[in-house]
Amino acid sequence: MSVNKALIVGGASWFFSNTTPNGGWIWTNGAFSLMNPGDTSGSCFPDGEGVNGISDNGYLSGQNSNGAWFKSGTDEDFYNMNSGTVGTAVNSNADVIGFSGAVGYFAKHIELSENNDGVEVKPSFIKVMFPGSLSTYPFGLNDLRTVVGAYTDNAGLIHGFVAKPTF
Repeated sequence: MSVNKALIVGGASWFFSNTTPNGGWIWTNGAFSLMNPGDTSGSCFPDGEGVNGISDNGYLSGQNSNGAWFKSGTDEDFYNMNSGTVGTAVNSNADVIGFSGAVGYFAKHIELSENNDGVEVKPSFIKVMFPGSLSTYPFGLNDLRTVVGAYTDNAGLIHGFVAKPTF
């Protein structure tokens, strides 16, 4: 699902009968590591778990059965706007993108508002919708905040887009 400049790869195990991933992983120098953010059960393959984004400085993003997540070192942040929230990408500024239902979202530097008392602060989400579209799905994000993704027009046709936010 993603790769950074250091050739660290993030992904998920998928089974043909499922529409969600069944286990997230990171591949570094020929070795796989399982990724289970927030999972304390010891399960290697929680339902819906996937690593979808990895930045050049090692931030990770993805989804699990509780919604989207962001991980920086040992710090894990979880956010869920409604059922089916997916984190699709992260950049080196800790900006994240994804979608919830048919609506895309963007959050600037989600760690910026946190302090050192261990209290997590919910990031502020900005709606991302291609003008006139029925649905918008952002999939990629670079350090300059350029977003790539797909949208569905009024005729039900799917198109790709590249956008540079003005915020």
